[in-house]
Amino acid sequence: MIKNIVVIGGGIAGYMTALTVHDVFSKWYTDYTLTIIESSKLGTIGVGESTAQNVPSALATLGISPYQFIKESEASFKMSARFDNWNYEGESYHHPLMPISHLVELNLNINRQEKPVVFDPYYNIGLDILYMQGKNISWEEIGFNRLIHENKLPFKKQEDGSFEILKITQPRPSSEVSYPSNDKASLEEIVGVHMDANLAAQFLQKTCKQRGIKIIDEEVTDWTLDSDTGYLKEIITEGGDKIQGDFFFDCSGFRRLILGDIFKEKWIDWSHEIPQNNVSLIDGGVKYKEGEGPDLFTKLDAQKHGWMFKIPLQHRIGSGYVYSDKFVDKETIHKEQVEHWKSQGYDVEIGRQISWTAGKYERSLVKNCLAVGLSDGFIDALDGNALIISLGLLREFIPMFNRHMLIDSMDYKDYNAKALDAYEHTKNYIYFCHLQKRKDSEYWKYFKKDENIPEWLKEKIWLWAHRPPRGYETLTQTHRPFGIGSFCTVGMRAGLSGVHVSARDLKEMDMEREGKQVYDICQRVEKQVLEHSSDHKDVLNWINNSF
Repeated sequence: MIKNIVVIGGGIAGYMTALTVHDVFSKWYTDYTLTIIESSKLGTIGVGESTAQNVPSALATLGISPYQFIKESEASFKMSARFDNWNYEGESYHHPLMPISHLVELNLNINRQEKPVVFDPYYNIGLDILYMQGKNISWEEIGFNRLIHENKLPFKKQEDGSFEILKITQPRPSSEVSYPSNDKASLEEIVGVHMDANLAAQFLQKTCKQRGIKIIDEEVTDWTLDSDTGYLKEIITEGGDKIQGDFFFDCSGFRRLILGDIFKEKWIDWSHEIPQNNVSLIDGGVKYKEGEGPDLFTKLDAQKHGWMFKIPLQHRIGSGYVYSDKFVDKETIHKEQVEHWKSQGYDVEIGRQISWTAGKYERSLVKNCLAVGLSDGFIDALDGNALIISLGLLREFIPMFNRHMLIDSMDYKDYNAKALDAYEHTKNYIYFCHLQKRKDSEYWKYFKKDENIPEWLKEKIWLWAHRPPRGYETLTQTHRPFGIGSFCTVGMRAGLSGVHVSARDLKEMDMEREGKQVYDICQRVEKQVLEHSSDHKDVLNWINNSF
């Protein structure tokens, strides 16, 4: 029986884990304890965090207002990630979070049982039609790029000064686009956020305390294992406290206390495939100039020796330079950082240096412990994938507790397989991003060498050279943060996928007529959404003054 649950480590991962456990268990049981052991001496990385839709969704599920979270963490909205200079200098393209189909309900006359659709209609139909017509456009151009460029959100201002999320209802391709209907659309379904990681952690810690979760602010110095089972029995703190537990969550970050120090779990090293192992942070972030404000997208800015992330918060830009010390020293990186921002008109100071080895533990769920977040593994910082993976896997794990507060042995195998798949899938996507055309240094050339490319990618690259990726090949699941749309967006820009679809292809799938209708509808809907959308700053001001 599991009655005493202990979370090792605070931060966003630890607090979200504790809140999730509390939300579920408090509805089922009364006879259990939940304790967080953290040390305020360690702090959080706090550079700023770029997230996807699953963060607002997770908050809403826990009964936490995403708007309150945005206010408390000085967050901004995120609708895409923009790749800058990954193919050549001056080139950029968006990887949107929200295709137009998130706001449009379409009832397509496609009988999938009699005639399977091999192209994922969620992303592909409109683009297929355009290629059939000889119009060479990119994937992101059938989404909401105009909104992103104009810094507008799909929120309509109401008469009382509040804002509501747009919902466009389109029952059938032949009918007219109608507005409004707000019965299904919600914030957490369509946008992510850029958040201040330190402020977000403080808000979540406060929420934990409000909900009665016990927090012990001490460092872990020792532990006791059960002599018969080898399970973790108790944690001993620097103050001499002995906290017994039946189940433990390892949220200790890069320290990796339980899986690493205690259980000595096998580490899978991916540094051969993912050589980047350092990030140089800008101290305090980059302050906005007068009149500037947050964009609706994360900037992933390719540089000579790696790439920079630029995360636009309400009052600053969180930024760091990701690189590999196999190819360049930190002094060169620091110089490039300062010169880069100086060329943009900003004065910055170099802050902390964070190092890691790309990889994860062979198992995430071991004995009576589950590793969550950085304590489980890390690849690199591309588009906030670490937090996205963590929340997805946590959602997979919680239902494994049965009515007797036990975890079945088959659940161990199933969960560990999903966790490994999530990280491997993300690793493949990150590597895929580095296969873009840039090759002006040893860093970028490294990814182009055939012997370094993951086997899964080798197979897919060969297939995609002859036809577009198909949905089932990169299937998006709860635990997988990057699906078919992500691979298509990057692959098409990098010339890594065959993108031309003939009229014959579409006709054979009975999609020619339907696809044209879908594309025409999307064009009309996009125009109407633009008419009713609101300025990003206006929505943030409303949130800050109303919650």
